[in-house]
Parts: sequence; structure tokens; C-alpha cells
Amino acid sequence: MGIGTRHAAWSSLIAGVVVGLLACDAPAQLVGTYVSVPNRGVVGIDETTGVGTLLAPLTGKSQLDGLAFDANTGTYYGASTILNRLYTLDIDTGVATLVGPLTVNPSFIGLAFDVEAGRLYMTSALTNPGEGLYHVDPVTGAATAVGPGFGGIGVDSLGFDPNAGVLYGFGHDSNLYTIDTTTGVITLVGATGMTIGQAGAAFDPVSNTLYVVDTFNDHLMTVNTSTGEATFVGAAGSGFNLHGLAFGYTPGGACNDADLAEPFGQLDFSDVTAFLVAFGAMEAGADLAEPTGQWDFSDIVAFLTVFGSGCP
Repeated sequence: MGIGTRHAAWSSLIAGVVVGLLACDAPAQLVGTYVSVPNRGVVGIDETTGVGTLLAPLTGKSQLDGLAFDANTGTYYGASTILNRLYTLDIDTGVATLVGPLTVNPSFIGLAFDVEAGRLYMTSALTNPGEGLYHVDPVTGAATAVGPGFGGIGVDSLGFDPNAGVLYGFGHDSNLYTIDTTTGVITLVGATGMTIGQAGAAFDPVSNTLYVVDTFNDHLMTVNTSTGEATFVGAAGSGFNLHGLAFGYTPGGACNDADLAEPFGQLDFSDVTAFLVAFGAMEAGADLAEPTGQWDFSDIVAFLTVFGSGCP
């Protein structure tokens, strides 16, 4: 069998295996915490259908209302209204580990992480005029108030756009707002057009999409960041009572050796195509296994193994 024929056969093998890998139920990047009594846990949410799949029951605390993801360290943070504490969360096991007390008494907490500044933001659904934005120390949990407050607007969910550097918040009035992270000043964007109460929000920097979920009916929605208008995606399930929402991703660059093509931070057929092209041309990007300088079945196995493990 000639080199060209052998490469064609291997290309067909890779394509077949990758189809199977993409069809598997890999952990979703959009993650939520639910607080239905007596069960509480972590849910992976399909961004296309809104359907939620249980990842793990929550252990180590009673419930987490807010959720945020630090892409610099791959750490999920969750906050508890009941205990007024900050936790880190392992979404695969559901284990919540105490960081420390928040030093304030918020209610139905919104969390978001600013990757560039390395800062954790928090808001509360409380409608006291002085209640507003907080900066939270991710090492100790201590919360520091920023600005004069929101003037009675309770904001219980946050999503941070790292591409534009904008912090979005959803109010109990079902409106979308932007929040100045330095001054704490809140600015109305517009009405969502839907009833959103005790919500969770997250921003997907890969697709530039703002998501919000309504706790009362577990509906996932996308939101127009220019107008505030919300569009129904789908129902997560029955009785989850989702509160926290976060989007896990890898900022900039490739997430592993199989992430060979844009959009970086997610593995799909564009990466498969890039590998096949590099493999056929005997380029370094496809030379993933020993012996180096030789493109053979070991490189295919290495690519499929890394591809199947997904982005962290």
C-alpha cells in the first residue's frame, strides 16, 4: 500500500472515530447549579437545546446560588446565600470546598469572573438602595463594596464579556443592565421581554453569546446585549430550580494538541480537518507521538486520545 493510499485509509478511520466522539455525551461547557429541595447538584446545559444533564450531586454545602469560572486557573467559584460563604466547585464530582466568609449578607447572589483583571464580581437580589457591586477576594472570600449601590435595583445574576470587558447584570425587574466595574454605576440596556426571577447568567466568549436562565421554570435564553431582548432556547428540565450559571472555556490559543484550528478553546471537525491536512503533508502539527519525524498510526491514536479528552 502506497503512502497516499495509506493516508487516505487512515483519514477515513479518523473521521469515523471522531463522529463517535462528537456524538458522546461530553460534559457541557455551560454549567449550572440547581437548588431544588431535597436534591442539589451541578448540571451541564446544552447551549443549542437548553436541556440540562446532571453532572454530579452537590456535596460539601447545602446550595450554591451564584456561579463563576476563572479561565486563568480553570476554577469554578460558587457562593451560598444561606451561609454567606464563597466556595470552589469541582463540577465533575460536585464537591464544594470552602474558601471563606463573604463578610457581607447578600441574597440570591450573582457572580462573574474578569479574566483580564483576575477579579471576582458579586451582586445581590436585595433591593436596599445601598446594595450594589462587590469585589470579592477569590483567596479569602472577603467582599468589598464598590460605588454607592444600585438605588434599589436587585441584581441576582451576572455575566462578564471578556472580549469587550463589559459586566452585564439582570435585575428583578427583568431588565438587562451594564455595570461599571470600577465605579459600580449601573446603566439600563433594555427590557428582556420575559419574566426573569432569581436567575443565573453566563457569557460565552467563543460565540459572544449572553445566556440567562430563569430559576422559576428553568428556561434557558440568549440575550441581545444591545437591546436586552431575550430569546427562548429551551427548558433545562423539570424541577431543577437553576440558580448559578457559568461558561467554562480556555482563553486564547489552543486548549491542547488536538485544538489545531479556530475557534480555539473548542474541539470540532475543523480541528479534525486541520489534523488530516497536516498529517497528509507530514507537518509538525500532526507529529504527536514517538518516533518524531515519522507520521504513522501512533500519531493518529495520540490525536484521537487528546481530542476525546476534550478541552479542560
